[in-house]
Amino acid sequence: MKRIFFLLIVSVFMVLRGFAQPSAAAPTPPTRDAANVVSLFSDAYTNISGADFFPGWGQGTVVSDVTVAGNATKLYSGLDYQGLQLSSSLDISAMDVLHMDVWTTNVASLNVFLINTSPSTVQQSATVSPTSGNWYAVDIPLSNYSNIALNNIGQLMFTGSGSFYMDNLYFYKATAPYAAAPTPTRDAANVVSLFSDAYTNVSGTNFFPDWGQSTVVSDLTISGNTTKLYANLNYQGIQLSSSLNVSTMENLHVDVWTTDVSSLVLKLINTSPATVEQGYTITPTLNNWYSIDIPLSSYNNIALNNVGQLMFVGSGTFYMDNLYFWKSANAPTLSNFTVPAKVFGDAAFTLTAPTSNSTGAFTYTSGNTSVATISGNTVTLT
Repeated sequence: MKRIFFLLIVSVFMVLRGFAQPSAAAPTPPTRDAANVVSLFSDAYTNISGADFFPGWGQGTVVSDVTVAGNATKLYSGLDYQGLQLSSSLDISAMDVLHMDVWTTNVASLNVFLINTSPSTVQQSATVSPTSGNWYAVDIPLSNYSNIALNNIGQLMFTGSGSFYMDNLYFYKATAPYAAAPTPTRDAANVVSLFSDAYTNVSGTNFFPDWGQSTVVSDLTISGNTTKLYANLNYQGIQLSSSLNVSTMENLHVDVWTTDVSSLVLKLINTSPATVEQGYTITPTLNNWYSIDIPLSSYNNIALNNVGQLMFVGSGTFYMDNLYFWKSANAPTLSNFTVPAKVFGDAAFTLTAPTSNSTGAFTYTSGNTSVATISGNTVTLT
């Protein structure tokens, strides 16, 4: 009987531990001011007391505490759903982001809920898709929980299928971007770029000319993406290596992230034959990337075929990416396309491509294969 019982225990242990495990601890969170963090579970911060990570809600999930490379970690086995009961309602209205680190090999989709329990129950989720076999950092903007009273959080919940390890579950106030700016997708043929990893930028641009400003400009990398940081802004020029003709463009795009710049003026400047400058005022949303496309018609005093400088004016600190001019894609035009008259018995012949403003390839199909077939650009009468 003892042997059977022992084998049963071993079997249960193997079921619970039969899936892969991380060999390294989750990344250590950055040092943040205590006022900018509300932590539920992390060795890096002081956690709020009394949180129950395994309340009995009838779930099939089993939650256990494990140590990974010396770091306390939660293991969620056999997930269907799992609540997290706070000891009292939590006010996170001053925070911006919910962070957690997840490691899994079989949870393809994980729903992360915030729940109000009073005066009535309201729950809302954000869905994340972890990568497999690596620690995956999740940063969910709290703006995604628009139905939730952030000053009255009573519970959290995970739903999904599989097993995962979790660490560093906390809310934080963003003082810098936690993700790169959105990647542009416009056709490069319709873009004149000054600063973007997505395009080839015009060469020789000086983003930090000495115009007597207090602003300090520096380059940094956010999620692998090169970004400009403008600190202590009063004004900051951008000096082009030579005058730029953007008269065929329609808009000026820029992505901005800031916590304190409520108004940002972006100027275009002609430097010859006389200096003319004109600005457009941007009102960024705070603590998120703000993308704007400024119609170049807003710069009606500027000779767009002769832009020599740009300038930002405002107060505070901001991050900038994807500064470029762009125009809408033109609809393709076709002309000079003829098909010679042929009769049955004539030899196969080759089609000559039409004239077009498009760089795309041409393909041909037959409307009646009992009359003619086409292979590539060769027509054969049948």
